[in-house]
Amino acid sequence: MPDLPPDKIDAILAERARFFTAGWFRELLAGRMTPGETFWAGTYGPLLFLVPGLVLLAMLLAIFAPAASTPVMALSSIFFGIYLLVLLRALVRSTARATRPKTWPRVGIIVTLLNALANIGTGVVLLVA
Repeated sequence: MPDLPPDKIDAILAERARFFTAGWFRELLAGRMTPGETFWAGTYGPLLFLVPGLVLLAMLLAIFAPAASTPVMALSSIFFGIYLLVLLRALVRSTARATRPKTWPRVGIIVTLLNALANIGTGVVLLVA
């Protein structure tokens, strides 16, 4: 692979610096990114921060407030499911404007819908149980 010119490297670094900022999330949830970016970065990017935080929270709750563990984890699951529904709307918008074949974006829509329903369902079951 040939070396990139400095201006291209600067553009790549500037784009990377925008990841997970408020403006990036606005673009993501408005469906202005490609279907692939919307699905992969929108679904799994926040989990890079959410999962370690929830593991730490679950551990602290188990130690200091065991009775609060289940409701807090249930609500976390429901809130993430709601986020996935918002992301699903963005993914549908992004897929509708895509000019490339739409088979994989449609699979992403189905996977996102199932993930959202599973998260919300898990949270509800934990709250009811």
